Amino acid sequence: MLKLFDKNNKEIKYDINTYITDIFPLENFSAFGLTMDGKYFKTGEHAFQYLKYNSEEIRKEIINSNNPYDARAIGGGIDLKE
Repeated sequence: MLKLFDKNNKEIKYDINTYITDIFPLENFSAFGLTMDGKYFKTGEHAFQYLKYNSEEIRKEIINSNNPYDARAIGGGIDLKE
């Protein structure tokens, strides 16, 4: 079971086996949050950018950014982890 959240932080449950025709919530910039490793991310883009770095300072800045465009701007301007 895949757990997703809408922009009002209301949980939306999908069975991944029947999810194939409804892809929009999985796009990085869609307004659906997700929980990964016990952390909440506002969008998939926030999670993607977060995973690129080891620095907790940068990760915190990405998580706290207001929208996926800001998360991408923060993550795109910093050197990647090795």
